[in-house]
Amino acid sequence: MSKILQLKITLKHTDPAVFRTIQVSSKINFLKLHDVIQLVMLWENSHLHEFKFNEYRISQLFEESDADWSEGVIDSKEVVVGKVLTKGDKLTYEYDFGDSWIHDIIVEKEFPSEPGVFYPRCIDGAMQRPPEDCGGIPGYFGIIELMKGEKNDEYEEMVEWLGEPFDPTEFDLVMVNELLVDVFSVKKKKK
Repeated sequence: MSKILQLKITLKHTDPAVFRTIQVSSKINFLKLHDVIQLVMLWENSHLHEFKFNEYRISQLFEESDADWSEGVIDSKEVVVGKVLTKGDKLTYEYDFGDSWIHDIIVEKEFPSEPGVFYPRCIDGAMQRPPEDCGGIPGYFGIIELMKGEKNDEYEEMVEWLGEPFDPTEFDLVMVNELLVDVFSVKKKKK
């Protein structure tokens, strides 16, 4: 029976907090943890990312990686989450070095996997993540304010850019878990 880690992931500088609480196998590597975070936050996985834990930097390395950026970075495919993290540990996850979406991650619990439960799974969360490429936290709060205001040309242009009106309170736990099952059950079957 494998060990499960419960992680609370909170997007820094958001109030009310954009967060997700997930449960993952301790046997996954940091690249798979990145994939899980992308899915539960509904990020588009179109930017670089990096985990920071103590003095370590962990990220996906590519052959064409910028030597300055990747110096001292440990390949996320090579690091198993459960060999590094235990209950009470804190780390950060940064997605998109331009908008700098920094997430605080806390390991809340460790426990044995439960028979018949699909992992990874999301057990709690709140708020919709900011739109990609919106200009970081200031852009995110600007969009929220614009969506509250009168429906003028600026509002209509933003809705056109986003594809629909933005509701920051929207979070669908059932849909997120269906997405996790769809993606990770397919990956398990391919093995």
